[in-house]
Amino acid sequence: MKMRRNDKEIQNLAAIEDIIGRSCICHLALNDEGTPYVLPMCFAYHDRTFSFHSASDGRKIAALRNHPDVCISVVAGYDILRHPKGCSWSMRYESVVGFGRVRFIEDPAEKRLTLERILLRYAGGHSFSTDYSEEILQRTLVFDVCCDLLTAKVSG
Repeated sequence: MKMRRNDKEIQNLAAIEDIIGRSCICHLALNDEGTPYVLPMCFAYHDRTFSFHSASDGRKIAALRNHPDVCISVVAGYDILRHPKGCSWSMRYESVVGFGRVRFIEDPAEKRLTLERILLRYAGGHSFSTDYSEEILQRTLVFDVCCDLLTAKVSG
């Protein structure tokens, strides 16, 4: 997939992963029986794979089970660039878009590890317990999206 503005494209994986590391929310785009559906989600990232957690049922999960191919998007370092002329306003940002397929995680040990990665991302140095009860593990759905393709762009 060729980017229209290849002068803004970032191809270096380390630079792409730096943008992901500075992003707070991942937008997960999915197909709900032909209707586009996008959700902001907390996430973890490791080795071209985004990890998420969710309740085990609902619209999002039904859509993911029926159509596991998804698109993700994250944005970092954004700012509005104002100009006296209205049509000359712009934005400064760095963004990453990825395409992949959902894989539901069933193994309890892998679920624990993935939940811990997500918590560590947002913990900000605060300690937390990883002693998840079996009840919590059973009612929490954990899934990954391994991205076959990651594209990134810097603007402004």
